[in-house]
Amino acid sequence: MVKKRENRIVCRILLTVLTLLWMLVIFTMSGADKDESNAQSGSICRYLCETFVDGFEEMDPEEQLAMEEALSFPVRKCAHLTEYAILGVLLSLTISSYVTDSDSQKVSKWVTVTLPFIIGFLYAVSDEIHQLSVPGRSGQLRDVLIDSTGVLIGICALNLVRRRRQRCHKQAEERYRKDEKFRKEQ
Repeated sequence: MVKKRENRIVCRILLTVLTLLWMLVIFTMSGADKDESNAQSGSICRYLCETFVDGFEEMDPEEQLAMEEALSFPVRKCAHLTEYAILGVLLSLTISSYVTDSDSQKVSKWVTVTLPFIIGFLYAVSDEIHQLSVPGRSGQLRDVLIDSTGVLIGICALNLVRRRRQRCHKQAEERYRKDEKFRKEQ
């Protein structure tokens, strides 16, 4: 029992640290000025074009640049969605780790969905406010919505995995009980 409690404490600390570190990563990326941010997304767009567009290397430099610029907006928004989906998973795991087994039935939806979503949404708002002070960057309501959607996607994906895991565990227990019953009958 003591070992389980110690493991739970270590898990809580680890998840809390990972979540805070991920929030720091988001904050740091949001602190990049316009040129640095454009360079980051530009290099990703160039890589995608070189990898997936046949004949990209043979195109004129102007055509290459136009294609990279056309990809820039979706790449940036997918990055927002992804970084906040990861945050949603981490927030849900971290908050859930602080709930005792006896509390888990009563507060399950609140702890695993609502509270992490509220925290993720507030962090997205603070992130956009932070960008207002960064040269060449701006805070966008659209980005708050995209970030919040990412948080929700992360939370929902985690809950789907949890449900699937519980279902598999329950099926395994039922098979075990049937096998035990069969062995006793013989």
